[in-house]
Amino acid sequence: MTYQLLKASDLQEFHALHIITEVDQFNTMGIPESITVSQQLLDEAVKDQNKKTVTKATYSIKLKDTEGFIGICSIIWSSKKYAKAELWMKFYLKFWNKVMLPRPFRDF
Repeated sequence: MTYQLLKASDLQEFHALHIITEVDQFNTMGIPESITVSQQLLDEAVKDQNKKTVTKATYSIKLKDTEGFIGICSIIWSSKKYAKAELWMKFYLKFWNKVMLPRPFRDF
């Protein structure tokens, strides 16, 4: 897998992932009503990661060999005082329950 910060050109994949009913069952925002709504969500994510003090970063996740889009993930940092963060991710169904961890993490 590879990942990079989400960008405006990821709109089609971003929207397609968000309108899958099975993916939505774990999502608190619900299915976007249109691609325009997805565009607003994507613009907000890109804007968040371009702030002077970044508190949220969202990434597109792709397969290394084909560069095919398989999902997104985001990290949201809490205040520096607590030094904690929340991580969430969404993947296309065919990638659910697949082990794709980097080698150092597989031994736990």
